[in-house]
Amino acid sequence: MIQTTEVSITYKGDGVQTSFPYPYPYRNSDDIVGYIINDVGYEKRITNNFKYDKVSNIYQYPLAGDPLAAPYSIKLIRETPQQQNADLPGKLPFSLIEKSLDWIIMILQEIGSRCNSLWHIRNDCKLSETNARNSETNAKASETNAKASETNAANSAKQAAESAGVFQDFKGATADTDGNGGKVPKPLAGQQDKVLKADGTWGDSVTPKTLWECLHSYSVNYVPSDVSNAGWNSLGFCAIYYTEFKINHQPTQYGQLINIPADSNQESTQLWIVQDKGTILSRGGSADHPVDDTPFKYVGIDVDTGHLKFPNGAEMWVS
Repeated sequence: MIQTTEVSITYKGDGVQTSFPYPYPYRNSDDIVGYIINDVGYEKRITNNFKYDKVSNIYQYPLAGDPLAAPYSIKLIRETPQQQNADLPGKLPFSLIEKSLDWIIMILQEIGSRCNSLWHIRNDCKLSETNARNSETNAKASETNAKASETNAANSAKQAAESAGVFQDFKGATADTDGNGGKVPKPLAGQQDKVLKADGTWGDSVTPKTLWECLHSYSVNYVPSDVSNAGWNSLGFCAIYYTEFKINHQPTQYGQLINIPADSNQESTQLWIVQDKGTILSRGGSADHPVDDTPFKYVGIDVDTGHLKFPNGAEMWVS
């Protein structure tokens, strides 16, 4: 007695499960067949790497390798051979029963043949859809690869041109767009002291503003941690503005220190310019005495007193 009409069951792949129960009656374990179904419904019969346990009614797939994962599914279906092999005695009513069974099998075989034809047509359509989608994916990949090849070819051509000494024209940058490297603009006669600017033109090397920024690279009231001659000389040629008394023997609260190294070691020279007066003082240092321990001396006339001051401290009044 068979009470169910179902002959197949489908499980979705989850990347974990490898044992799939078959809950319906069957004649022989060989009649249980597995199919792999892709995301468009194309079915492919499993022919290896599986095992069916007729005691537990468990279909195992795969026996080796990664478990079936989404979007793939596995379908288990009973495919009973369409044959009637019973040979009943040739006396009534057995011959009539056997003929009836034979007719039933013939009918089932004819129905199965028609269903198989429809199944193959359906599967061929699904396979065509899968192949078409794969072709589209491959076409997109080919297009991407072609663009990458075009870019690589352009880069290779550029590198080859650079190696051969052939360059594109130089294009200057703007406030919003980058420029292009390449052949620089032709300098004209009389421009031998000009420099190439980022906007693609020849211009002066230093403007007054950039020169001021270069000289005043240190902050206001800056004092080096090392005030030896070598420490001051390490600052290079620079101007430092002071608004507070910060350095040793600083002549006035407000003023600019002009640091002029004679070399990178011990020979030092410094000028002090009194802010808003313009009075100039100077001092120097050598290996024998640190510049930081040396008082500044006036150079010329003291603007505050109107006196002509000499290095030895003598003064001369000038009317």
